Amino acid sequence: MASHAPADAPRETARMQRYLAGFAFGAILTVLSLVGALVGLRAADRLPPPQIANSLCIDEKLNGMRAHPPQEPNLLIVGSSVAWRHFNSPVAIATDPAIRPYNAGFCGAQISQSARITAWLTQRLPSVRHIVLIASPFDFEACGFGEASRFDTGEADRFVFGHASPAWFYARYFDPLTLANNARGIREDRASAASTSTLVQNRWGDGPAEPPVSRGLHYGDVRKLDAACFASLRGMARALEKRNIAFDVVLMPMQSEWSRRYGEPTLRALEHDARAALAGTRGGLHVSLIRLPSTAYFDAMHLRWSSTGPFTRALLRETDASSHLHPASAT
Repeated sequence: MASHAPADAPRETARMQRYLAGFAFGAILTVLSLVGALVGLRAADRLPPPQIANSLCIDEKLNGMRAHPPQEPNLLIVGSSVAWRHFNSPVAIATDPAIRPYNAGFCGAQISQSARITAWLTQRLPSVRHIVLIASPFDFEACGFGEASRFDTGEADRFVFGHASPAWFYARYFDPLTLANNARGIREDRASAASTSTLVQNRWGDGPAEPPVSRGLHYGDVRKLDAACFASLRGMARALEKRNIAFDVVLMPMQSEWSRRYGEPTLRALEHDARAALAGTRGGLHVSLIRLPSTAYFDAMHLRWSSTGPFTRALLRETDASSHLHPASAT
């Protein structure tokens, strides 16, 4: 056996060289395919954002934050899609020019995720003096292992504020099937607020939606309120209190038909548990903020943009937002 070793060694070396050459060729071909796909989608105005969260509306929100970074806001809006779509920053500024808002609402965010986003952005944005969390009952469903729409705030920070190249994120999170699926309707959703899946955003981070047709209630009953969500809410209140940042929680008024059919016991339990979570902190809870007609909604909890003005003014009034935004109130 030993006598054949010298003859076998060159063949083994040749096989290894062919393997390495094939591997390198495959890697180069993959990179060229990715670059070609991205260039082609960009030319067609259908290039989705990098798949950092693997949720198109969250990734597009991060893309918007990168394109239009928050400009020293003193009021930060956090929460799920009811925050993203319902806070109307132009109305807030018109109501009080001292308000410098930024809407950091992310679709699908559970309370625990909103707490992480708040911790991230208040570190990045020391100008913030007041946090308003806008939440629906569905945001209190799954703050443990079943939490929806999770993403790494460290990666988000590098993308939004760290000036990291988008190419690195496209390469790291490359998934051709998801990329192709996201590209399909993105040009239209970026251009029009008339869809329930619209990705239109303004420079304050708001996500206006104005569907001409209602999609009915769309949402059924809340599965179960998760105690972990209320623990996250309390932790959030405590953390902001230590930093002397005012904190208010606004429970989104649901469409009246949903409340009658599903909501009364859930809403009572939600209010009770939220008050208990905020007890002993400076956090404020606001439940009956405003009563809106059913026509203001395009499903059980989402408002048309044309109805967000009254909601925003009521929010500013009930949370006494202006009083928190001056240097004297932060001492």
